Amino acid sequence: MHGDSSTLVAPKVESMDFVRREFEDLETGIGYMDRNYALFAPDQGVYVKFPSRMNRDDGCMQYLEVDADGTTVTYIGRGRDDLEAASIRADLPIPNNPKTSVVLPLYYFEVTVVNRGRDGYMSVGVMTRSGGLDKLVGWGAEAIGYHGDDGNLFRATGMGTPFGPLYTTGDIIGCGIDFIERFVFFTKNGALVGKTPLISPAFLDWYPAVGMRTPRESFRVNFGIGQEFVFDIDGYIADMRRTVMARIDSLPRDPSIMKIVALKLLFWGNEDTLRALQIPNYAEWFGGEKRLAEMFKQRAEKYSIMDQIDEDAVDIEK
Repeated sequence: MHGDSSTLVAPKVESMDFVRREFEDLETGIGYMDRNYALFAPDQGVYVKFPSRMNRDDGCMQYLEVDADGTTVTYIGRGRDDLEAASIRADLPIPNNPKTSVVLPLYYFEVTVVNRGRDGYMSVGVMTRSGGLDKLVGWGAEAIGYHGDDGNLFRATGMGTPFGPLYTTGDIIGCGIDFIERFVFFTKNGALVGKTPLISPAFLDWYPAVGMRTPRESFRVNFGIGQEFVFDIDGYIADMRRTVMARIDSLPRDPSIMKIVALKLLFWGNEDTLRALQIPNYAEWFGGEKRLAEMFKQRAEKYSIMDQIDEDAVDIEK
């Protein structure tokens, strides 16, 4: 994500803007994308907060130190045994809660290993509020972590399974959640390492998280705010989009269902998508091509007027 703040008006969400670019015309094909539409609707004045720093008030802070901007975390404990492991979550959960009407199809962040420290007992992943901060990421309940010392994956247990290569000083590890396919994936230095099913239910408040256990271990977290990712996230999203579109194309074209789809697309003003779906004789449902074009035009004019009213209201308040 790019931008200057973790609180963003929709048009300023640039690095998560790939979600809008690739999915704005897929709300009918993805079950919950209609709830996400408001995330990118500036005329509705919707603000969305993304994780932007590690939470000093929510970490095992007797063993961790966080720098002033909240993105570099260093282990300062003695690291004598696993009882002195420590994790820390981001300041905010990933927007993915239908109760708040904000759901993303995908979220991604990266961390740079600033220093592997004494033993390199480091972990990157996601956890909920139940994840446990006195453990490495993945050891506690509702937590998934990729560990650097052995390359193992930990899924809410202290018993890991072989997953990927080890990582050390200078490596960049990425972690993402694909909420459409319901899995967590990891990258190393821009290459995809692997994926694992998301612990159910998917609509938990998941947080980016890192963990450490021995002296001088240090991570710098990149939430995408004003920084590029090493991993080609745009290419990944393009692949997601092709997969979703292929799935949509394979669905039976039941006329009654497709009419509902067409009405929804008309409501949201997705004219290009409606035409791209190539629904036989769909224009006849609206009184012909000419009438359909008029309806799209009327809708555009209506929302243009609403935008101007909103702008005038803001000027009056000032």
